[in-house]
Amino acid sequence: MLRDAGKEVTGGFVAIAPCNVVGTKIEMKKQGDAVKDADAVIVLSCGAGVGSVAETYEDKNVVPGCDSLFLGNTIRVGYYDERCMTCGECILEETGGICPVTTCAKGLLNGPCGGMNNGKCEISPDIDCAWVKIYRRLEKKGRLDKMEKIQEAKDYSKHAKPGLFEGEKYAKMREKGK
Repeated sequence: MLRDAGKEVTGGFVAIAPCNVVGTKIEMKKQGDAVKDADAVIVLSCGAGVGSVAETYEDKNVVPGCDSLFLGNTIRVGYYDERCMTCGECILEETGGICPVTTCAKGLLNGPCGGMNNGKCEISPDIDCAWVKIYRRLEKKGRLDKMEKIQEAKDYSKHAKPGLFEGEKYAKMREKGK
């Protein structure tokens, strides 16, 4: 598309883990002249990958090539499944690895709502009820006892960004050149 728009493409590669700053720096440095000769670097990853590349090339215009909407898994090319919203109070151990905050349309923490019908979400008959999925997963594991635990309301103040935990420490490391 860029070439069709009259743009010169100097290179391209797929990073192993664009959110890994050190690994991305190493991989990007190997791109040498392709990046040196570019006016801009387009990054097709989440915002963490864009940040990693921007930190590596502070003198380049680093452009996000897509919008980050969630943390999820690729089901197959072009199909994704949202799995986590980084709430800061993970209960996956209690729910068989299925996050009700993310997969339940209402984010319910303690079982299905009254609108669930035949294992489907009341929001859409095409959506499986997250709590039915959780029940089935726990049943297979012989852990239906996990369903008896009442989950307390989430404290979304714990949904802190990593910079709030490590930002000051990281800034000091950068000052020291580590």
